[in-house]
Amino acid sequence: MRIIPLFVLIIVLVGTLYLPVHIPYTVESIGLVYPHREWKMMKDAAGNITTSLQDFQTGTITSAANFQFERGDLVRMSLGFDPGQRSSVSSGDTLLNIYTILIDQQITQTEGDLARLKAQLTSNETGEKSPVVKEAENKLQFAEEDFRLKQKVYVIQKQLYDEQVISLLEYSAAENTKELARIQVEVAQKALEIANTGLKPADVDITRRGITALENRLRVLREQKASYRILAPFAGRIIPAVLPTDMLVLHDTLGYVVHVPIPISEAPYLSDMTQVRVQNPMNLQDFSTHILQTNAHVEVIGGRQVIFLEVIVPARAQLKTGLGTLCTIQLGDLNLRAYLKRVLHINF
Repeated sequence: MRIIPLFVLIIVLVGTLYLPVHIPYTVESIGLVYPHREWKMMKDAAGNITTSLQDFQTGTITSAANFQFERGDLVRMSLGFDPGQRSSVSSGDTLLNIYTILIDQQITQTEGDLARLKAQLTSNETGEKSPVVKEAENKLQFAEEDFRLKQKVYVIQKQLYDEQVISLLEYSAAENTKELARIQVEVAQKALEIANTGLKPADVDITRRGITALENRLRVLREQKASYRILAPFAGRIIPAVLPTDMLVLHDTLGYVVHVPIPISEAPYLSDMTQVRVQNPMNLQDFSTHILQTNAHVEVIGGRQVIFLEVIVPARAQLKTGLGTLCTIQLGDLNLRAYLKRVLHINF
């Protein structure tokens, strides 16, 4: 008789497996909260400044800069804001001003060299003193007059030679004398040009090229000095620095990226539509979101193989970065058979 109640009980238990009842299947895990982007300004033992911008959504460092200073340079730095008065900054705000003595000295020296070369060029283009120029003008005038006379003699001698009155030797002598006078005119013209410029044209060109080179160097030095002003890459909150090398840490205000570990056995049940509920541990307020992506990299935590889900939480959640937060992954509603199979790993 006892067999009948046991048999009935078994039938009832088996029958419940086919009841149209659905149970929510969820997995709870502790996720680690990161900012959407984090910008750091660090200072090494040598005094050099390094900045880096990390995007936790993509997991990459999107930009970096290094400010290195010459050995022996005197460097002074000052924040571009009052940290006691501000906890956030806007994009483009000045975060750090860097003053370097060496660059200021190089700018001053280059400005002096440039002024000297410009003064030299002005003096050269103005010319020598008037007596020197006057003498060169007189020599040119004399050479031109002598050439005109030699030209007249040459014309007469050529006519006489054509009429065979004089010999070829006499005609050649007149032609050579005329050419020599022409050369003297060219020499006198060049001498007057040098007197007017003070230098040869090639030397003036070298001076001008030197001025251009110094102007370019001065522009580069001024741009380098201006680049020693570090600006905020985005609007964000100033976070207290943790590491001794960190001078300033900035988190953006776009939202949060939460990395959630989940057993690898649950991976087949995930999809883009899987909902994740993230709880703010400070006020226990929940925020619902979807999986952004799943990291295929497998790690071992607490002796279990896990993969990481990446979810985005809006800025209004006001989460604390670096803290763990309770995350509930909703993997759908299951009937009793599927639920027991998933939980107890029993096949029916």
